[in-house]
Amino acid sequence: MKILNDQIYLTTGQFAKLCQLNKKTLFYYDEINLFKPCYLSENGYRYYSIFQLDKLSLIISLKDLGMSLKEIKAYLTDSDHLQLNRKLKEKEAEIDAKILQLQSTRSFLKKVVSNNEAFQSHLNQGFLIAAQPNEYYEIILPLEKPSGKMMITNYLTDGLFTGHYIDNHHSFLYKKVEKSDHCIEAGNYLCLYFHDSGFSVQKHIEETKIYAQKNALAIEDAFFIEANEILYSQQNSGNITDHYFYRLSVRIIDKGSR
Repeated sequence: MKILNDQIYLTTGQFAKLCQLNKKTLFYYDEINLFKPCYLSENGYRYYSIFQLDKLSLIISLKDLGMSLKEIKAYLTDSDHLQLNRKLKEKEAEIDAKILQLQSTRSFLKKVVSNNEAFQSHLNQGFLIAAQPNEYYEIILPLEKPSGKMMITNYLTDGLFTGHYIDNHHSFLYKKVEKSDHCIEAGNYLCLYFHDSGFSVQKHIEETKIYAQKNALAIEDAFFIEANEILYSQQNSGNITDHYFYRLSVRIIDKGSR
């Protein structure tokens, strides 16, 4: 540390420690004229002022955004301050876009984890009743008539949360979305997690109807069947099989809702 004209200057080591950087980084920034010490002593020692922290923080932030040191240097040496601000605002917009993308990815991963945990907890454990909020979907493939056969979609192209809707008159593949005119209404759902062939879906629908009747549960005739391809891929290690992990659900009708 050095005091000159009532101003405190830090050595390269002190300034690097304050900024949590390696001293060699400061040496290199000095060599390329990107970030220079504010004071150079007669014996060649570099000294930095704490007032240089803002500029170094900006350099590090821009570098973390993927900008090259050459680009950063051009930004900081631009004599047109309005132009510099415009460029920084462009980077700010890029950051906002990345934040939105990361938030979307985080939300997606949370749903994946929750979905995996549900399958792992309830697979082949029999019927259960679960509360479900409103969920929305888009129809991605209408089918001519109910076949009772499950068609597996590719979650990389169609989206992970896809499913097969079956009732007495309609059959289609759907993809869950944030908002749509098509809604899986909130309520209590009779659910069944199972590991079986896609061609056995109709059998499990009939079993669900029998179970509901035996337990005095009034259910709708709309069945939602969803597959978990991630767990399937993990456990099958690429082996071809027609057995997947499924979740079958149907809404329990409350009194007076019809």
